[in-house]
Amino acid sequence: MSDSDLVKFRIPASFVTDNVALTPAEAAYGFEHGWLTADDVVKVALAAYETFTAIPGAFEELALLLSDDYDRVPDLLSALPRREEKEEARVWFFLALSWVYDHKDSYVDPLETVEMISADFGYPEEGRALLRFTPVDDDRLVGVESMYERWLEYIQRTKAYLSKRAAGN
Repeated sequence: MSDSDLVKFRIPASFVTDNVALTPAEAAYGFEHGWLTADDVVKVALAAYETFTAIPGAFEELALLLSDDYDRVPDLLSALPRREEKEEARVWFFLALSWVYDHKDSYVDPLETVEMISADFGYPEEGRALLRFTPVDDDRLVGVESMYERWLEYIQRTKAYLSKRAAGN
C-alpha cells in the first residue's frame, strides 16, 4: 500500500486462498501493495504448490521457504514473471471488497469503505455500481439495501470468474 491509500489493511492468506487461487504475479502485487505479509505470501505459495501441478520455480521456492528465510521473499517475488498490473489489481480489488463485505459489521460505514477502496484502485469500471455517488444503470431500486445486493452480486460473479481461470496464469 502506498502512503496515499485511503484504506489500509492486511488480508490473511487463509481468506485469500479460500476465495481465489492467486497467480505468482498476483501474490507479488499483494505483497508489494501491503495486502500480504511475507508469512502470508509463503502460505499462498504453499497453497498453489499443493494445488497445481506446475508453478514457476521462484514461486515453488517461496512455498518451501522456512520462516528463518522470510527476508528472501522480496527477492524471490521480483524473480517472478509479471503481467499488466491492471489484471493483478483487479484480483486485489475483489479481495479487498470481499474482505470488507465479510467483516462489514466491523466498519462504521462499509459503503464509504467501498468508495475509498475504489478510489485507491482508480475507480475500476466493474466497481461503479457499488458507489453511492454514481447512477445505477439498470432498473433496480436505489438505496442502501440495493447497494449491498449489488456488492454481494459483484463478489459472487467475480469469485466465479476467478475460480474458472487456468491454474498458474
